[in-house]
Amino acid sequence: MGLKNQISLPIAAGVLLLGIPCSVSLVVQWIYGWPNKPGYRKYIEALKPRRVYCLTVAMLEMMKYLQYGKLYFQWNSWYKNIANNSYCEKGTVLEMVQDIADSILWVRENCHMFNLDKESITLIGHSAGAHLCALTTAFLAAGYENLGIEVPKQKELALSVKGVVGLSGVYHIKDHYLHEIWRGVEHVSTMHKAMGELENFDHYSPTLFIKALAEDNVKSLPPFTLLHGTRDVIVPVESSVKFSEALTSVSARVALYLLPKVDHIQIVTDLMAPDRQHYHTVFGCIKQEFNKDAAKS
Repeated sequence: MGLKNQISLPIAAGVLLLGIPCSVSLVVQWIYGWPNKPGYRKYIEALKPRRVYCLTVAMLEMMKYLQYGKLYFQWNSWYKNIANNSYCEKGTVLEMVQDIADSILWVRENCHMFNLDKESITLIGHSAGAHLCALTTAFLAAGYENLGIEVPKQKELALSVKGVVGLSGVYHIKDHYLHEIWRGVEHVSTMHKAMGELENFDHYSPTLFIKALAEDNVKSLPPFTLLHGTRDVIVPVESSVKFSEALTSVSARVALYLLPKVDHIQIVTDLMAPDRQHYHTVFGCIKQEFNKDAAKS
């Protein structure tokens, strides 16, 4: 009996410390994509200790968000039509920007059905959604020809957007890709796949695109309100800091709020219900900026 226990204990420890993490890593990479290596080398790369460790840690981080399941179902019962702007592996970032631009156009054309002011539209997005909102407004202000909307109409749409709220947004694609490499999740992330090729990173980075805008186009940009939690390990707080600095450098209107003790998920989930821990902090920042704009007008 003693010998049996001595043998089974190392086996159990091996399964716990090696078997489960390796299995998790392989399943995740099988679903989302293998490392960019030829032939059998991709499997060797997939089982490297650091990659297995990083993917296991990332999965554990995601597991803790199951605590928000009750909040999700509560939210789903309040809002029957839910739009979620996240990077889709089967779509390109330009198609996603096109969707947002078309949505703004649709609101303008159908605002009478909902008693809305078509000249006062606000975009709000979280993480990838914040990136897409920022990029859409930048493209509209520039009169981006690949959007499939006439330039005069784009200018009209840009001027109807009176504010953009970005929650923990990704604004510099290359920086974020390097962060994903550091976390060991770049091959399972859909971000760089949505951008198409690595050479597109700069073009689809609002932080860089804004700096190239002509002065007249900058005037078409709405005020930006950027919020980011200092405990965010998925999108570093430097993303919003650098974007804020880029907007300031071209004299665009921007307000930056760095929220202590708030992580990547809390900043959006806690905004969904008044009884959440950080609701009044996050909502208070947004409300403060819109009260400022209301007072100016």
